[in-house]
Amino acid sequence: GLSENGSEESVLHLLDLNTGEHLADRIPRMRAAALAWLPDGSAFYYTRYPSQDEVPEGEQHYHRAIYLHRLRTDPADDPLIYRPAEKEYWPGVSLSPDGRWLLIEVARTFDQTDLYVQDLAGTGPLVPVVENISASFEGKIAHGRLFMRTNLDAPTYRLFVVDPARPDRNRWREIVAPMESAVLEGFAVTKDRLGLTYLERASSRLLITDLEGRHQQEIALPALGSLFGVGAEWDGEELFYGFSSYTVQPTVYRIDLTTGASTLWRRVEADFDSTRYEVRQISYPSRDGTLISMFLVHRTGLPLDGNNPTYLTGYGGFNISMTPSFSRSLLLWLEHNGVVAIPNIRGGGEYGEGWHQGGILAKKQNSFDDFIGAAEWLIARGYTNPSRLAIAGGSNGGLLVGAVLTQRPELFRAVL
Repeated sequence: GLSENGSEESVLHLLDLNTGEHLADRIPRMRAAALAWLPDGSAFYYTRYPSQDEVPEGEQHYHRAIYLHRLRTDPADDPLIYRPAEKEYWPGVSLSPDGRWLLIEVARTFDQTDLYVQDLAGTGPLVPVVENISASFEGKIAHGRLFMRTNLDAPTYRLFVVDPARPDRNRWREIVAPMESAVLEGFAVTKDRLGLTYLERASSRLLITDLEGRHQQEIALPALGSLFGVGAEWDGEELFYGFSSYTVQPTVYRIDLTTGASTLWRRVEADFDSTRYEVRQISYPSRDGTLISMFLVHRTGLPLDGNNPTYLTGYGGFNISMTPSFSRSLLLWLEHNGVVAIPNIRGGGEYGEGWHQGGILAKKQNSFDDFIGAAEWLIARGYTNPSRLAIAGGSNGGLLVGAVLTQRPELFRAVL
């Protein structure tokens, strides 16, 4: 998709990878689009927004819907496949590898999702797998089965398998039970293995199991850090995963699933000595006694004399987790004896749905108290003092730093 003048809307262009030909097909009004190709490459399902004359004035950025486009045809004639019941709902689309099953995910809110399937081999309608339940669901269809991750009755998430031809709830079968101390963040399906990604104390874990969730093998990761880009082919025998941390540049590894061996595949070049820096994770009590974890990054041997410039940042909202990631600008700060502190405050997703719910709506003050507690801990332990402490946050994090500045202005020297 190409966008102009900073617009979030884009126009979808198509390129034939075999010939290098730019097709004449142009599909406008795309934004964060979902797209699913038919196996033969002749057409694809996609999401787009309506034109101004299709909806009431001011609603052009709502009414996201799913269409089917066949190559070298006029997109204006693309048939509508699915439009949600409410204009705010956000549909996505995917297909099973054999092209038989259409899977539609509809986000009613950012943490409540409906799922529908349709058997494209017949003429049947869309069938709800789950609808109007206050929980999050995501699915992938492979090997004739729907693998479905959900936090329904499981704040740290679990994994079901469902027969897409008979998706009644009483037929769902749990294959990965929820862990008490780790959040199931995602999964990948291969020929005869599952790759399960977990978040435990805001740091990633990677487990390999069979397709029934059994015979777990944990893949050793380099340090406290974050997985990204975990991917595999549904019929493949390899799995790729990315890893990074505050002092580990983004690195991609390949796992040979026939042997279990993990090897380096690609790494971003970065000229620095990681032994010069220290990454720690500590816990401190918030105002109500809840223990909050926090990452600390600083030069090895940093004196705790209460005078170090310190950058404290957080988010605490929308089930988003603050996990370790690499940044060259962070290294520059550390070179100048700076300290970086990132607490995992409530409202985020680091410890599951209960942690998320504990920092929203009527409980939003918990997020602010957790962040204030981080500043107080840093000062009390000799890392810094109020005249050397800066706080920063964007989006929901901007709300956070604005609130704590208002409530405790004496704690901070700068707010970004």
